[in-house]
Amino acid sequence: MKRKSLLKRIKDAIIEPLLNDEIINRQINVYNRNAAKAYAEAYAESPNTKDYPLFKDDDCTNFISQVLKAGGMMMRGRDYTNFNHWFCYTKDAKDLTKISLTWRSARYFRKYWGNENGIGRNAAREYRELIVLDALTNFQELYDYLEVGDVIQYGDPKKNKLSLPFSGSTCKGI
Repeated sequence: MKRKSLLKRIKDAIIEPLLNDEIINRQINVYNRNAAKAYAEAYAESPNTKDYPLFKDDDCTNFISQVLKAGGMMMRGRDYTNFNHWFCYTKDAKDLTKISLTWRSARYFRKYWGNENGIGRNAAREYRELIVLDALTNFQELYDYLEVGDVIQYGDPKKNKLSLPFSGSTCKGI
């Protein structure tokens, strides 16, 4: 009995975190930008309620999470309140404990893929914050830098910030 208990503790403390570690996921997980784009185009006007919940009038972050998942980004964890977890294990919009805050809430999405005031998982390949005026002034440079499947998110509207959590990895190793 003690041996099983010890093995379970080792599994829970060492093996599971390694399997779920985003660094490992990034190394084995390649973001398919074309698959993400195809999903976005297919479901932008007609939500995929067969596989995912629909949050009426407030579905933007849920939809972007679906796009990232369709592009191959791996779900992580099961604690819906933990901003280090990103998942959706139900299509019932009322079953909120099976949909992480990072999947469905813009603020927590930013905390998972990027950060907020220096606190966050930074799971995206790259994360930038820009002042909106700078983004508009240098729009062509920004536009040329973005790739299909990148996510642009408004940050704190009071500070006029624009968050750019670039998702996935590329063959360039970026």
